[in-house]
Amino acid sequence: MIEYLVHSNFYRKLFPSDPNFKKIIFIELTIKSNDAYITFDLPNIFPENPPRAWRGNKSNSTRLVFSFLSYSNLMIKKLSTENFCSLDFLEIEKNICNIQLSGEAGILSLDCQFISIGGIMPYFNE
Repeated sequence: MIEYLVHSNFYRKLFPSDPNFKKIIFIELTIKSNDAYITFDLPNIFPENPPRAWRGNKSNSTRLVFSFLSYSNLMIKKLSTENFCSLDFLEIEKNICNIQLSGEAGILSLDCQFISIGGIMPYFNE
C-alpha cells in the first residue's frame, strides 16, 4: 500500500511498518468529484512513533481517512457502518491499485493510481 501513498513522510514516521488492515472498523465513504474517501478505525492500534501532542492523552487507537485520487470502477454491495472488515490493496497493473473493503460492513471495491492521507486522529478505545 505504501508505494501508492503520496506525501507519505508523516504516515511513515507514525507507522514505520504498515499496520494490519485485516480488522478495521468501517466508518464512512465520501465521494467528491474524482476522489473517494474512506474513514475507518484501527481499534487498539496506535502509532509506533506518535507526535508529542498525542503522547499524554491516553489514546490507544487510530482513526484514518484515506483519499483515493482519480478513482474508477467503484463497486458497492450492502455497505454498513461501524462493522468489522478487511481493507486490502492489490496491484492490478503498473501504477494502478485495487482497493477492496470486505467483511461484516459489506463489500466496496475501487481502482486508483494514488492514495493520500486525508486525516489521522488518535482516540481511546474502551
